[in-house]
Amino acid sequence: MDERNKVIVKLNNKTIESASSETKEPYNWYQEQAASLDDNEEPNEFERRSTNYDTLPKKRDKTYLKRVLLTASMAIMIGIGFGFFVLKMFVQIDDTKPTISNQETSAITEEEEDSSASNQEKTTVTLESITGYVVQAGLFSTTDKADEWKDKLVASGYDAFSWETSEGFRLFVNVYATKTEGEKLANELIDANLDGYVREWTTESKSIKLNNTEGEWIQQFSTLWKDTMKKTNKEAVVEEKKKWSNWLSSAPAPLSEYSSSIKKSGEKFVELLEKNTSGYRISTQLIQLWYLYDQTD
Repeated sequence: MDERNKVIVKLNNKTIESASSETKEPYNWYQEQAASLDDNEEPNEFERRSTNYDTLPKKRDKTYLKRVLLTASMAIMIGIGFGFFVLKMFVQIDDTKPTISNQETSAITEEEEDSSASNQEKTTVTLESITGYVVQAGLFSTTDKADEWKDKLVASGYDAFSWETSEGFRLFVNVYATKTEGEKLANELIDANLDGYVREWTTESKSIKLNNTEGEWIQQFSTLWKDTMKKTNKEAVVEEKKKWSNWLSSAPAPLSEYSSSIKKSGEKFVELLEKNTSGYRISTQLIQLWYLYDQTD
């Protein structure tokens, strides 16, 4: 140390040497270590200051939650809308499905009955022959010509049934049990400038295969029909309504196509009797029943 930089201090009359204030102290390693320790403590102070920003993450959490809820709500709304769309589409498909009308249902039922009747065990049934005296108003080669003449008869207060035969179409106005009864009407037609004459008409006995109950039922037809034909006036024929109604109600089920056609015509006949329809209209319906009874082929 320089002599000029010495400082002389007396303490209790004792002399003590001291270095100048400007003299630098020698480097000590523990001071460096202390400084480094002080430096390491600075982050702790920063960490304490950073705690003032704890509210920022919470704001971010609230925003995220809102986004999640909004996304979920939109997804639900889209799902509901799509569900309604699909439901409406299937409803429209159901609406386009074909529906079956009452007539179609009736036709299907009749076909099922015919099929059921055909599957049952059948026996041969003999149909009795029927003979009557018909008043014929003409013989025509075609249906159109027969219908044209029939219209003239209806316009004159009569009626007629077109009976198809191998010779053509015969117009029958009425049927009687005797020729004498028929001649009165034939003369009346001639006086009205309409053709008319009486002829005997017979349908031969035939055989047909039907199930037992149906065969027994149809065999009652000829007797019932003959009894009605023998009635000489409209009032007497109307009295037969109850007999026909009872016979129709006793029809077994199912019926074959042959018996069904006779049953339907019989129901129409009863309806005409109930309405007290014109005697000629009742007579032509009776002739139609006879015609159907003969159509076994």
